[in-house]
Amino acid sequence: MQFADRDAQRVFWQRFNRRGRRPAAALGDLTQQLLADERQGPAAARKLMQVDEAWRAVVPSHLASESRVESLRGGRLTIRVASAATRYVLARNLARTLPTALRAKLPDIRISRIDYIIGALSDS
Repeated sequence: MQFADRDAQRVFWQRFNRRGRRPAAALGDLTQQLLADERQGPAAARKLMQVDEAWRAVVPSHLASESRVESLRGGRLTIRVASAATRYVLARNLARTLPTALRAKLPDIRISRIDYIIGALSDS
C-alpha cells in the first residue's frame, strides 16, 4: 500500500475498516431483548437451580464444593471452578460421564456442552 496513490489508500482503508464491523443495533431491538430476558427471569432462575441441584448430585462432593453452576445458554452449561486442578479433573477425568449423568437427571433441559471458567467462587 505504500506505493499506491493517496486516493487508492483512502479507498482501501475505508473498505478495510468496514469489514469487521457489525451494524449497530437499534435501541428498540435492544429494549425488546432486555424486556424478554426480564420476563424469562424467574423461569430461567428455576432452571438454573435445577441444574445446580443436579450438578451437586452428580459431581463428587470434594469437586462440587470447588465448583458452581454459572450459566446455561443455548445448551451450553458454564461451570465456575476455583482452581485449574479442579477444572482439569472435571474436564478430563469426568468428561464422558458428566454430560450423560446430567442428561439422565434433567431430561427436559438440553445440555450439549460443558465449559469451565476459573475464578473465585462467590457465596451468592
